[in-house]
Amino acid sequence: MLRSNARLLVTLLLGALVIVLLVALNSLGRSSVGLTAQAFQSPVETPTQLPYPPPGTPTPSQPGTPTAGPTPPGLRALEEDGDALLDFFEKELEFQDAFGGIYLEHAAGSEDYTAGGKLVLQLVRDHEKVNDIPAMLPSLRYPERLRIEWVDFSSERLEQQFWAISNAATQHPELQAVSINGRNNQVEVLIAPSDAWKISDGVVDKASLPDVLATLVADPSVIVREGEIEEEPVAVRGGDSWSNTSGGSNCTLGFKIEYNNTYSMLTAGHCISALGMAAGDDVYHNTTKIGTYSGVYKDGASSSSGTGIDAAILYMNDFWTAYEDVIDYSSYRDIVGSTDNYVAGYWRCRTGKSSGTDCGEIKCTSITYQSGGRWYTDMFTIDPDSVGGDSGSPVYRPETNSMASVAGVVHSRVSGATCMSGWDTSASKWHNIRDYWSLTLITGDAYLPLILK
Repeated sequence: MLRSNARLLVTLLLGALVIVLLVALNSLGRSSVGLTAQAFQSPVETPTQLPYPPPGTPTPSQPGTPTAGPTPPGLRALEEDGDALLDFFEKELEFQDAFGGIYLEHAAGSEDYTAGGKLVLQLVRDHEKVNDIPAMLPSLRYPERLRIEWVDFSSERLEQQFWAISNAATQHPELQAVSINGRNNQVEVLIAPSDAWKISDGVVDKASLPDVLATLVADPSVIVREGEIEEEPVAVRGGDSWSNTSGGSNCTLGFKIEYNNTYSMLTAGHCISALGMAAGDDVYHNTTKIGTYSGVYKDGASSSSGTGIDAAILYMNDFWTAYEDVIDYSSYRDIVGSTDNYVAGYWRCRTGKSSGTDCGEIKCTSITYQSGGRWYTDMFTIDPDSVGGDSGSPVYRPETNSMASVAGVVHSRVSGATCMSGWDTSASKWHNIRDYWSLTLITGDAYLPLILK
């Protein structure tokens, strides 16, 4: 299904041209992993714009009648138009292989998109029915903000290549990272440096690779670059603090769930392994015991084909120990649901115990990388940076009326991939965590016990 798979992978904004992927973990002393590569220019030609909608005949205003300008669209309005387009391609099966991707193009000086910016729809130029699609698109609230550009590869093809390479990565020690760059309409692979590789303009000649690896990355949608791993101690950040010692403050609580018929809170799995915790160990917020460690955590995967989430479950004392809220600056937001829209340009926030609340755009919608011998798969990143102690922070979409929809749990800080913007925050997607343990999200409208006295 396009919504459940492709829409998670098709959109990454163009980031820095020099790749330096540094993965910084929490302040517990865990080292980070960095991947560096040569500078490069995009090999994708500038797409030809297709005018949409077609220009209409202007209607003159009546004499003496003031003409009111339209209300400028904000980020949420463009997101809604983007969702309408995604729904269209999900339902129109004959056009799915013509769908290249969708992303929001930011306009300088308009962080909220009210004064500029475009919703960009990518269509595969060689599809036999591509010229029929513009006239069949659904009605949009702001069609003047839509721009159509031509690309070479469908999102389905990019997704297939991404997962084929990710799943085979453990068989090829040269592979360092793989990601989808939706803006450039390509899959990017980073391999360890070697004198055997032939490099031109920063791109590795696939013919110089070992035969099996060359076959794996042979598809023209895949671009191979060279990089190396570097060690550097860095840390990350998130919401309310927790620790395994009274008075401590090590990591951040994510959001409230139900697991094994017990009300619990999510956090980062690498916090558990770094603290050396065992099932039943006490969990504290400042000097107050709030629960125990469930014994359940996952800190990445042993291979790139595994479920590489970074999450852990902390049992709470009872239902009342944790609210169904996230801290949002100096106030709170009630959690009312979740979102699986990992589209480049969409606005998300995270709140960490060290850095507080910061919001920004989704940059990378799906990226897989290795750190400390563990693989983290199908991660997403948002523009705000993180610091030590923010591991486990909730990532969420702010809604109207002081509400929020959860999107993920903070893993690390990362930098350098072309889909990123300087230092970003990397997070595990909520639905991957939920599906792995069959979790239930506890929302603000959850059933509350009736108190009779």
